[in-house]
Amino acid sequence: YKMADKFPNLKNGLRAFQMDLVRTLLLDPDQSCQEYSGERIIVDFVVSKIGEVNQTNITGANNNACYEIIQDKVKKLDFTPGSVNGDPVPVLYNIPIKIQL
Repeated sequence: YKMADKFPNLKNGLRAFQMDLVRTLLLDPDQSCQEYSGERIIVDFVVSKIGEVNQTNITGANNNACYEIIQDKVKKLDFTPGSVNGDPVPVLYNIPIKIQL
């Protein structure tokens, strides 16, 4: 679903995810994200009926190590699932990210 009666909700909040992501990127020993600082990307994925992240895709990704780190972080997110007519359904979701290091 692209729309739902109740949209998925990130359990720990978007701000906590952003702070954790920045911390992870700054501590990356390969510094693979340094050259992408300032770049904007969008991570698309599906939040399943049980709140898990599936089918991640990064818009404009060049398959570099930095995007792999971001994708791995997104796959670990935990959501309350979206619903239609009170029933849990998979919902398309995206998170815009600006890489700032």
